Amino acid sequence: MLSETTLGYGRRMMTALLGLDALYRKESADGEGLAVVNLDLDRRYTADSFSTYNAAAACFSTLRAEASSLPEADRRRYYDDLAHSTLAFIKWRNAGIPFTSQISDFLHVPAEPAPAKELEALQLEMGELLTKMGYKGDLRAQCAAWEDQVRIPAGKVPEVLEGLLDQTWKRT
Repeated sequence: MLSETTLGYGRRMMTALLGLDALYRKESADGEGLAVVNLDLDRRYTADSFSTYNAAAACFSTLRAEASSLPEADRRRYYDDLAHSTLAFIKWRNAGIPFTSQISDFLHVPAEPAPAKELEALQLEMGELLTKMGYKGDLRAQCAAWEDQVRIPAGKVPEVLEGLLDQTWKRT
């Protein structure tokens, strides 16, 4: 269970993100915006009002600093990453940043190809798992057989997705 401190922080983060979304939509004419979940009907949250990206950056810098004092370690990490990504987005909107910085700052992964040893280890692990599942051949053949077995025909995707969403709704 999350602490009241973390829940309150999450609400402050949400209003800040909604405020940044409003600023971005206003200046970019992007119909999708940043907050792709429609919260217009949820009156519990009122978006912060940012007149500039610099004002938003100040807010998110404060939020990032405050994240370090949250009681739950996983939430400290999650909110630090979220604030870091958001500050990188603001910097990108203000002045632009190189593509490699977009990768590392938005997604928190190195902006370089994975090392060959790491890829080999992952391929070996995948092959072992697929073999345990009964797939034969080299990794390419195993992956192709797995894809053939689990692929949903394009015409059935809406029906299958609806069923999965129904199951998810019931479980949560």
